[in-house]
Amino acid sequence: MKWLPTTPFPKYIGCTKSEKEFKAFLKKNNIPDDTEWVGPLAFASTHYFNHGPIICVNTGKTNVAELAGMLAHEAVHAWEFVKQSIGESQVTDELDAYMVQFITSNVLRLLYPNLRKVKV
Repeated sequence: MKWLPTTPFPKYIGCTKSEKEFKAFLKKNNIPDDTEWVGPLAFASTHYFNHGPIICVNTGKTNVAELAGMLAHEAVHAWEFVKQSIGESQVTDELDAYMVQFITSNVLRLLYPNLRKVKV
């Protein structure tokens, strides 16, 4: 399990590409093991726990554009959970955009450290 750098918000965001790591996290935290890692029709899922959300990724073979899109999708779910957990519903669009970018880029960096830099 990898953990994103902390934010000013009182929740941690985790991510993993390993079902084994996810199951070990559940066991270590005394969480019933009936939580499905990634849904049968999905390549990624976000799970919600007291400490914060965990993004699970099971992409198999996919391209970088699809991967980035999936992770941005899951980042929105993770950020919405953090906002709800602190009772915040009225943040600016700019803060939403920065937090989704922060989550997406950190999950990419943590789970796929060998992605090459690209010229823009």
